[in-house]
Amino acid sequence: MRYISTRGQAPALSFSAAVLAGLAPDGGLYVPERLPQLPADWQVKYHDLSFADLAAELVALFVDPSDIPHADLRRLALKSFGPHSRFAPGADVTPLHPLARAVPAPAMMTRRTNAPHRTPLKIEILEVVLGATLGFKDGGGQFHGTSSISPVQEAQMTSVLDENVCNVAVDGTFDDCQALVKQLFSDPAARDEFQLAAVNSINFARILAQITYYVHSYLRLKDQHDQLVYSVPSGNFGDVLAGMYARAMGVPIAKLVIATNANDILHRFLRSGIYSPDPAWTPKSAADAAAHVPATATPTLSPAMDITVASNFERALLAWAPNGATDVRQWMEDLKTQGGFAVPASVVDQARQVFLSHRVPDHEIVDTIGRYYDACDYILDPHTAVGVRAAEQFGAGLFPRTTVPAGNVHFVCLSTAHPGKFGDAVHAGLRRSRRAQGVGSEEALDALFVPPVLQALKNVPRRVVRVQDGTAAEVARVLRSEWPMVEVQKAKL
Repeated sequence: MRYISTRGQAPALSFSAAVLAGLAPDGGLYVPERLPQLPADWQVKYHDLSFADLAAELVALFVDPSDIPHADLRRLALKSFGPHSRFAPGADVTPLHPLARAVPAPAMMTRRTNAPHRTPLKIEILEVVLGATLGFKDGGGQFHGTSSISPVQEAQMTSVLDENVCNVAVDGTFDDCQALVKQLFSDPAARDEFQLAAVNSINFARILAQITYYVHSYLRLKDQHDQLVYSVPSGNFGDVLAGMYARAMGVPIAKLVIATNANDILHRFLRSGIYSPDPAWTPKSAADAAAHVPATATPTLSPAMDITVASNFERALLAWAPNGATDVRQWMEDLKTQGGFAVPASVVDQARQVFLSHRVPDHEIVDTIGRYYDACDYILDPHTAVGVRAAEQFGAGLFPRTTVPAGNVHFVCLSTAHPGKFGDAVHAGLRRSRRAQGVGSEEALDALFVPPVLQALKNVPRRVVRVQDGTAAEVARVLRSEWPMVEVQKAKL
C-alpha cells in the first residue's frame, strides 16, 4: 500500500512515511493509491470485536506488514483505545437520532474516539508534532486562533505545561492557523529543522481512526434498521470524509449528511458545483482578480466549524475528478489565485450520490439544545446540535423525499464535542427550555453540564506564546527561541 498526493506531483510513500510527512511537498494531501475493500465476511468477522481490536483490523488494511508489523498496530490500537476509552454507541436521544459518541474520558477532550489514536503512533515514529487546532489536540506544537476557540478550550490547551509542548496563540482564525501550518510544511528547511508532522486531519492517520467508528456503529445498529444515514457536523471535512471512505470500502451507508453552520462552503458546493469561501463568487467574477477579497470565517456558536476552506475536501475531489490529480491541482490553484472554482456536472452528480447537506444557523442551534433537553434530559453541545438539526430536517421530510432513501431509514448523529466546553451556547439553549426555567444563576446552569475537571481549569497555571505577526517566519522564530525543546528518541516500530 503506497500513499500518493492529491495533486500528483510528489513521490509515493509508505504509510509510516506519509504519517511523518503530513503534507505532501506539492501542497497536496496524502491518500492511499487504492482504497482497500472490507473482507467479504466482515460483518461476521468484526461483529464482536472491541473498538480497539476493530481499529487494529481496519488500519491493517491500509498498512503493509513490511512497513509496520500488524502485531505492532494492534499494540498501538490497544494503547489508544483501551477499556477506559472504548467506544460506546451512546444514548438514544430520540428514536430517530442515536448518537455515535465516546465514553467521556477524564481529560474531556473533544473527539475522544480518534484523538488518542494519533498520539501513540506518532510518539513511536517522530520527534516533533505540529498541528493547527481548534482546541482538540493532545500535545506537540499547537496553534490556536484567538478568535476561533472557546475559553474552556483555550484553558485546556494553555494549561499543558510539559516541556515538549508549545502552544502558540495566533491572532486570527482556524483558517489562519491552518495556512501557517501549510506554509511551514512547504518550506523544506523548516521541515528538516523541526522534523514536522501534522496531527490534525491533514494527516491520513486521523482519517483512519474516524473510519473505525462508522464501521463499529453500523455493526451495532444494522440488525434493527434497513438503512443508516449519518449526520455529521462538518468544518474541515475530515470526519464526513471518513464516512465516505467507509461507504466506498463496503459499509452500506445510505447517505452522509454534511451538517454545516453559517460557514457553509460545503453546502453551497453541493447545491451549485462552485467551491469558494465567498458566497458571491462566480466563474465570471474570477476574471476580475482585483475584485477578489479573501473571505473570513463568520463567528458562530459552533466555533470548531468556523472554517471557510475545508482542506480535506480535495481528497474527495480526487475520487471524483475526471482527470484525477491534474484536475485537483488546477482547482486548488484556481482557489488560491482566483478565489474559487467550478467543477463539471459529473463531479457534482457523484458527490450527490453520497452526500446530502444542510445549513444550520445559530438560532436553530440554540433552539435544538433547548428542545432536546426538555424532551430527553440530554444536553447537546452546539456542534452536535448542528448534526441533530440537519437530521431532523431530512427525517421530517421538509426536503424532497427523493433525497432520502425509502424504507426503514435510521439517522445516526455524530456527537463531536462535550457541552462543557461551550458554555455560552449551551446556556442560551437551556434558557429556552422549560426544564431549566427554575435554574437561576449561571453557576447553577454550569452544574448541569460542566464536569469538575473542566471547572477546575479556571484556576490552573497556563503557558502560551502569543503571535500577532501571523507569518510562517515568525512562528519558526518562536519554535526556535521560545520553546524549551526536549529530545524525544525515535523508536523502532
